[in-house]
Amino acid sequence: MTPSPVLHRILGIGNPLGIGVTGVRQGSVSAYAKPASGYIAANEMVCGEIARFLGLRVPSFGLAHPGVTGQPIFFCSLDFNFSGQQLPPANAAALMAALPAYSAGVIAFDCLVANTDRHPGNIAFDARPGQEPTLVIYDHSHALLGSAPGEGSQRLRTLRDRLALNLDGQTGGNRHCLADHLHDAALLGDWCERAATIPPWWLSNLVRSVPGLTAIETNETIEFLSHRSRNLRAILRANLNQFKSIQQTTLL
Repeated sequence: MTPSPVLHRILGIGNPLGIGVTGVRQGSVSAYAKPASGYIAANEMVCGEIARFLGLRVPSFGLAHPGVTGQPIFFCSLDFNFSGQQLPPANAAALMAALPAYSAGVIAFDCLVANTDRHPGNIAFDARPGQEPTLVIYDHSHALLGSAPGEGSQRLRTLRDRLALNLDGQTGGNRHCLADHLHDAALLGDWCERAATIPPWWLSNLVRSVPGLTAIETNETIEFLSHRSRNLRAILRANLNQFKSIQQTTLL
């Protein structure tokens, strides 16, 4: 699958802005919003940027405020669902069959960011006849520091060298929905190489730019991601026996 921008749904176009020649108009877009409390904003924003760096497709996102005193800040993910109806759960087997390399990238990415909540409901797979299949991933609020307030640092320490896809039934969360359909360990290799190229300065700036973290949590998140990006291949290789469908484990 050739990476391409995610197309988002616009609700309306208003009057022109200014007198320029670019045709700029006021526009209203649809977005999914969740209060940016606890670790939600940090998890979502860091994971979203890392996914983009690796070449995975995620909806555009950002922080927003209603403009009313007393209202919370929200993490918003732009709507890419043009049907206006709830997206159906992705068929993991069909997804892996149609986009095996890209699906392996989702597995590697989720391992990198310790996402224990990859299920068919937060993968959008479009395989309509006559067009190239596409895949969008979203909802990373349970990755990295997790969802328990004040326990983020402990989670990072616990999962530092673990697969963190809940294939062992001990990590917690959902068993990764794509893992049992991965047959070729070699597909993970390219994504490990991409992860290893993440610049330390970029990673540090990214984590330091997000809200909601203490100084200790910020430093531990940077260390966690730096360690896993450099050692992703070794972490996956050490846990290939947890992937039920992989027969040849020496290819990674």
